[in-house]
Amino acid sequence: MAKIAVPIFRSRVAPVFDYCVRVSVFEIDDDGQIERKELYLGTLSPIERVGALIKEGVTTLVCGGISDALYKMLQISGIPVIGGKAGPLEEVLEAFMSDRIDEPQYYMPGTGGERYAPPQDRFERDSDAASVKGRKVSAGGPSQTGPGTPSKAAPKLRILLVERDVETQKTAVHLLEKSGCKVDTVTTGTEAIKILEKGSYDLVFIDADTPEMDGYQATRVIRDPQSAVRCHQVPVIAIAGHEVEEKRKRWIEAGMDDCIFKPIEPQKLLEIIKMFPPESTSVADAK
Repeated sequence: MAKIAVPIFRSRVAPVFDYCVRVSVFEIDDDGQIERKELYLGTLSPIERVGALIKEGVTTLVCGGISDALYKMLQISGIPVIGGKAGPLEEVLEAFMSDRIDEPQYYMPGTGGERYAPPQDRFERDSDAASVKGRKVSAGGPSQTGPGTPSKAAPKLRILLVERDVETQKTAVHLLEKSGCKVDTVTTGTEAIKILEKGSYDLVFIDADTPEMDGYQATRVIRDPQSAVRCHQVPVIAIAGHEVEEKRKRWIEAGMDDCIFKPIEPQKLLEIIKMFPPESTSVADAK
């Protein structure tokens, strides 16, 4: 019996295991029967992520990118990694089960189909690999540029921040703009919906307890295909006063992608924005 773990984002293989929010675990018996469950990893540290897979009895991780540190931890724990993979979750799983996982359509862009390998092996094997500040870029892992250090040529991440607390709003805007993001702010869920009807954003941070329409209600409107919101799949991150299990269930049910807690931790905020590269959508002037 095998247990295959695949990090997911919008029903596809998530680009980086280190920062994914959810992992699908498929238990496959000898007759090919599949049982599926999801693990929430959104607030776990790297060591805790490995521990969650071990506790679940995972035998293989199929993913896009993964850092050297997590790769090594998984290898030491006896969990092999098949990295550099991309595509719709169900198709990738079927490809794994039918031994077609190395076909070109499942290559993660930029990897050339090469599976993840330890850094010393990559260095010896690929003398033409790109170099970032003197460090090799992994074929199956993320680049080694630091968080919050976008390329000058890269488009800015467009963020809508919905936050009623003045101090939290100032902190978040400062951190996001310092990281190269373009930020628009409103204070209520109602205002957020109006601005999302006029323009598109790469990411929305929303206070779970905004007045008039709270973050959960606003997210349901955003996800409703019948609403006038321009982009129903825009990633939505809840901002909560403190971590409560019941609230976590609520934001998952509402269709939110992740959650951060007050006071905002800079590293957590930067980890989240790294997960969502800018799209080609434009933001209309909604003010």
